[in-house]
Amino acid sequence: MKEQGKSFKSKHPEGTKAEPKVIAALQEIVKERKVSCAAATLVAKNLGIPMITVGIAIDLQNYMIVDCQLGIFGENGKNITAATSVASGVENAIRNSLVNDRLPCENAWLLAKELQMSRKEIAQACEALKIKIKPCQLGAF
Repeated sequence: MKEQGKSFKSKHPEGTKAEPKVIAALQEIVKERKVSCAAATLVAKNLGIPMITVGIAIDLQNYMIVDCQLGIFGENGKNITAATSVASGVENAIRNSLVNDRLPCENAWLLAKELQMSRKEIAQACEALKIKIKPCQLGAF
C-alpha cells in the first residue's frame, strides 16, 4: 500500500477522467480519504459498472483503498496467514483458475463462491501454495 501523501493519480495516463456519478457515490462513503474494498464493491454494484472504473475514480480522487476483502492489504499491511493445509480439490480449483501463474482477484472471489469458502480462506490457501493473487479488481495491486 502506498504511503499517505503519495499521489495515486500518477498510476494513470494524463487526462484520465472519472465519471461524475462515481465521484459523487465515493464522496458519500469516503472516510478520512479512505474507501474500503467492500464499500467500493458496493458502489460498482449499485452503479452497474466494473470495479476497475471505481478503482480509477478512487485513485484520481487520491483516496486510499483499505481493507481488502482477501486480506492482501489493509491499513496495517497484509492481513492473512497461510492455511495449515489445502484440500486437493481446492488446490486443483485454484491452479485451474490461474492466469500467468497468478490468481486474479476476480477468480479468487468466484472460487470462494463456487467452493462455499470465504474470500480470505481462498487467499490463505494461495499463501500456503505460494501463489500470488493479482490483479486486483480495483487496480490496487
